[in-house]
Amino acid sequence: MKKIILSAFIAIAASAGAHAEGIYVGVAAGGTNIDLDCEGAPSCDKSDTGFKLFGGYKLTENIAVEAHYADYGKAKLSGGGVSADVKMSGFGLGVAYLGDFTTDWNGVVRAGVARNKIKVDGSAPGFTSSDSENKTKAYVGAGVGYKLTKEVALTAAIDYTEGEFQGDKAKTTLYTIGVNYNF
Repeated sequence: MKKIILSAFIAIAASAGAHAEGIYVGVAAGGTNIDLDCEGAPSCDKSDTGFKLFGGYKLTENIAVEAHYADYGKAKLSGGGVSADVKMSGFGLGVAYLGDFTTDWNGVVRAGVARNKIKVDGSAPGFTSSDSENKTKAYVGAGVGYKLTKEVALTAAIDYTEGEFQGDKAKTTLYTIGVNYNF
């Protein structure tokens, strides 16, 4: 799946010179929260930093198709000499509704499906373990942007999705500040 999304980003960038109107790309980073069950863990840190890379193509002035990769950071559980890191990332494909509030301010609402991966790295005295699981889940997001130029906008967004590992769900929220470039 990573190769497909990366190939899509490369194809979008390569076609920018030929027929770029309607194409946009962006990068954003910020804080994350992975909401998972920490029962029994004396220490549980669910906050981290994460980022997302995304690109889209406007089908109309207000409707676009988007692809993204997001790193949702990790949660850290520990106690009694045992520790675990729960990392989450995902690739997604969806639609976005884009609209202008004023000539300088705009907004976006997005929804789609994401192939999310949860990787758990655990350790105890004399023992280490690592396992991962991929699940396809829905994702949603919303954001606002301020246009610096016709092509460049600063953005603030919130994205939500969830992952699953051995039947346990982990809901994640990514709060980002970023930049978009419209070709």
